[in-house]
Amino acid sequence: MPLMRAAASRPEIAADPPSGAEAEPAGATRKLAEILSSNSDPFAREAALTGLARIGGDEAIRALVGLLGTDDARLRNAIIETLPSLGEQVIELVTPMLCDADPNVRVYALTALQPIASSRAAELALRVALADPHINVCAAAVEVVAESGTPEMASALQSVPARFPDHPFLRFAVRAALEEIG
Repeated sequence: MPLMRAAASRPEIAADPPSGAEAEPAGATRKLAEILSSNSDPFAREAALTGLARIGGDEAIRALVGLLGTDDARLRNAIIETLPSLGEQVIELVTPMLCDADPNVRVYALTALQPIASSRAAELALRVALADPHINVCAAAVEVVAESGTPEMASALQSVPARFPDHPFLRFAVRAALEEIG
């Protein structure tokens, strides 16, 4: 069923256009974030994600980032896929998540940064790879560096596997990243 037809048959999606305070992007952003967090209907979520991506800006990104640590894997993956479409603005607002106590949240944040072809994302990821105590976080950071890193990062990147000598897969990931960045 196409999204527009699905929206027309679901009142939570096909609501009248907002008016008054809800006409402002912040009001719309709050409403769309509520739909994401409280509605498991995939059509409603898709519409809310699309709306947040179209609104863009810090509030929309904050709304998405605020839900990135959800236990709902489908929602989390949809957010990870949506965030890069909002551009480099995402980097600044995802950065605090790289200090989260939960290593999974740090991995999710890095996964959201990976498709953003930006030297800022690569620099941030390299700092994470050099300092984070969790191997999976470091591996995710190496993937971000592989995606948008520069040859100047090679020397620092080569030191990452030494932090986890019992995990050969990290040596392989760094070798692959080094090939990517030249």
